[in-house]
Amino acid sequence: MDATIVRVRPARAGDERGIAVAWVDSGRYYAALYPDLFQIPSGDVAATFERILATPERPEQCRLVAEASGEVVGYIAATLHAAAGPPEGQFDRDRTRSSVWVDALMVRTSDHRRGVGSTLMDAVEDWAKSRGATTIELDTFARSPLSVPFYERLGYQRHAIVFRKRLT
Repeated sequence: MDATIVRVRPARAGDERGIAVAWVDSGRYYAALYPDLFQIPSGDVAATFERILATPERPEQCRLVAEASGEVVGYIAATLHAAAGPPEGQFDRDRTRSSVWVDALMVRTSDHRRGVGSTLMDAVEDWAKSRGATTIELDTFARSPLSVPFYERLGYQRHAIVFRKRLT
């Protein structure tokens, strides 16, 4: 699979099984690296995502899936945060403008390094720009040999303990 056949669309009921596979795969990846810090999710993970997807999306939320060959292979969730006001009272300039926080990004292990994560991030960046956001922030495990280089390749920079990328 290459990035050209990945389709991004809003997450909807029925996507929970594919999202759950990506979630458990993410847990498996991190648990293999640092079992003292992470675990493989167990139980009915799909039911958790079924409940999430049954909740109407608010205007400040973005929940997208990536499909390849008709299967859900990735998921991203993000939240738009309004500027903290009043601007003159802020010392962090980025807090004077709207920003987006990526709550979760996950891709099935079998689809790593095939453009799925990048395609989902591009879609969230477009969504953020369309809502006037000037930055996107996220966090990831600092010792991840997969996710840290991934975000850096996309132009995100280490900022305190989170990554940040300017959108304008």
